[in-house]
Amino acid sequence: MRERWQALTGKYPLLVSITTLLSGTVVAQIISLLSEPIVGRIYTPEQTGIFQSFLVIPLTIAAVAALRYDMAIMLPRDEREARLLLRASLSIIAILGALTSLTTWAFREQIATAMHVPEVARWLPLTGLVVFILGSINAVTFWLNRTVDYGAISRNRVIAAGGLAGSRIGAHYVGLGGTFGLVWSQILAQGAALSLLVYRVREAIFSRSESPTPLSTLLKRYKKMPLLNAPNALIDAFRLNGVIVLLGVAYSSATVGQFSKSWALMMAPVSLISGAISQVFYQKFATAKRGELTKLVRTSVMVALGAGVIPFAILFFITPWLIPTYIGPKWELAGLISQSLIPWLFVMVVTSPISTVFVVVNSQQYMLMFSIAYAIVPIALIYTLGPTLDIVPMVQTLSAAMSVMLILLALLTLWVARRFDHGAQTYLDA
Repeated sequence: MRERWQALTGKYPLLVSITTLLSGTVVAQIISLLSEPIVGRIYTPEQTGIFQSFLVIPLTIAAVAALRYDMAIMLPRDEREARLLLRASLSIIAILGALTSLTTWAFREQIATAMHVPEVARWLPLTGLVVFILGSINAVTFWLNRTVDYGAISRNRVIAAGGLAGSRIGAHYVGLGGTFGLVWSQILAQGAALSLLVYRVREAIFSRSESPTPLSTLLKRYKKMPLLNAPNALIDAFRLNGVIVLLGVAYSSATVGQFSKSWALMMAPVSLISGAISQVFYQKFATAKRGELTKLVRTSVMVALGAGVIPFAILFFITPWLIPTYIGPKWELAGLISQSLIPWLFVMVVTSPISTVFVVVNSQQYMLMFSIAYAIVPIALIYTLGPTLDIVPMVQTLSAAMSVMLILLALLTLWVARRFDHGAQTYLDA
């Protein structure tokens, strides 16, 4: 058996990378899922909803905390240029995190009132710290992806998941539960994970190796990152977090908690299948030669499709019963919401790995246009139908509409890949 595995991985080195990342993702998801019967019973839907409302701002800003220059770390051929981009990304993240905390502290009451969640006001000044932690983890992960250090990425996911689950449960049993426990467990667990990552790449961050290219030239070379990719990422983050805000306005914090729990649980198989495939295929997309990209895109779609169809078919039938049985009867609504989300999330599994193609082929303007439409659709649906529909039919409508949108994205990605294969300019031509 061992000899067969060695022969297989020798013939298909891509399988080694996917397996390494997948193993860490699997363990991290197992830790999270094993903790849910406890977490789901010690934190109420309302507390979960307040916590998710707190995360709306940092999760939105963290998506663009480095102005997307962190994604450019993968692209230079010269490692010294990549190191300079890593240090620049971390500096931008620190500045944006500080500005976030100052702004949310100054306008905390107004923000909480607009969100219809007055309880969140006291926690808003901490949003900048979350921005810094999450943004820095993303930047360092891109460096590890560049250096093909998938083992470090895998281990860090396990550490972060274990720290988050343990601190949430521990906070409750030492009398520091509720929203306090949810907020501070997020900060401490992710902060510890970041510290370990920084130690791992300390040489890349703190070494004084001189780049042959000035930072200003690199920032100009990859100017489409802040000009096109950053707005695209911001719009994408605004889509999901805008849904959270509008659900809070149209329904209640408890409904936000039910939806957020459903989303988190259903994203476990999404992350499990697409997360490892996405990072590995991004590296393959970034190094693809003319004539290879379209085939790689098709391969990515088929791999994700084959990996996801059976698990999601099973989940569709069992989630209404499974979720309230597993995490507690107060989450019965979350089971129905989860079932409604499955068509959308299945198509997401198929299309997520190929979304980075737009960065590689220097065609982010097309992804930006799609992202605008992709963000408008769910927010418009909730705004217009939320007052008249219950939450389950509302989510069913969202799921159907977003599935159609993602199928259109797959067709757009194939078109862009064909343009590259026929000679369209990329960053590699700069």
